Amino acid sequence: MSYKFETLQLHVGQEQPDPATDARAVPIYQTTSYVFRDSAHAAARFGLADAGNIYGRLTNSTQDVLEKRLAALEGGVEALETLIHAHNHMGGTLINLNCLTKERLLKAHADPASDPDLVVRVTGYPAFFSSLSPKYRQQIVDRFLA
Repeated sequence: MSYKFETLQLHVGQEQPDPATDARAVPIYQTTSYVFRDSAHAAARFGLADAGNIYGRLTNSTQDVLEKRLAALEGGVEALETLIHAHNHMGGTLINLNCLTKERLLKAHADPASDPDLVVRVTGYPAFFSSLSPKYRQQIVDRFLA
């Protein structure tokens, strides 16, 4: 089914209601931490082996929906431009943008020495991609391509 621009603005990224609340709008969870069953569960989450929330930008469900909406609206570029203009108009002074192509990431994954200055976010903190283990680099590639 093809949706109009106005519908995409409201619903892309959350096509189904929130399962916990049946809310149509994306829920915002006001929390500073998440509970883990044990240390192995926490290690799996922070190692990106287990899908789920951790405290950081990498697994922020609200940001995930925003990314999907920006990508769906007019190819994403115009929507991003509108978002930046609105942010500045409202007095915003800082925006953190991560710009990376699929080709660059895959090349750096295959040959980390080819791009030693590539920085990625790992659980909310910057890290040099080339310094990460092959397994961890693969997890970042998988998330990027998802």
